[in-house]
Amino acid sequence: ATVIILDMILDFAPLMYVVCCFYVTALITNIIVSWRWYRQDRNNLLAFLAVTGFTLFLACDICTGVSYLSRTAVLPAVLFAPANFFAWAFYYPSQIFISNSSKCAKILTKGR
Repeated sequence: ATVIILDMILDFAPLMYVVCCFYVTALITNIIVSWRWYRQDRNNLLAFLAVTGFTLFLACDICTGVSYLSRTAVLPAVLFAPANFFAWAFYYPSQIFISNSSKCAKILTKGR
């Protein structure tokens, strides 16, 4: 929060880039943690789902970044449409894998 406020005052970088740095750091941390979990127990389906989901989510976000940068003329405009397509192609499976990788216990409904 401090860096974002300082950026708003001092304007040392576009706010989008500052926020993205924090986001990418969090995503890469999730990938590292899930990869370590998977390496510890290769037979654990939840660990496999986590590492696969976060890797697909990284691919989605890379495509989103390419789309944004092509829209702002940093990258060629021809990359905009394919980047948008692949962002959505990676997004949905990543969410399915990540949501199914939870280590939380299943909640029993009343009456069971």
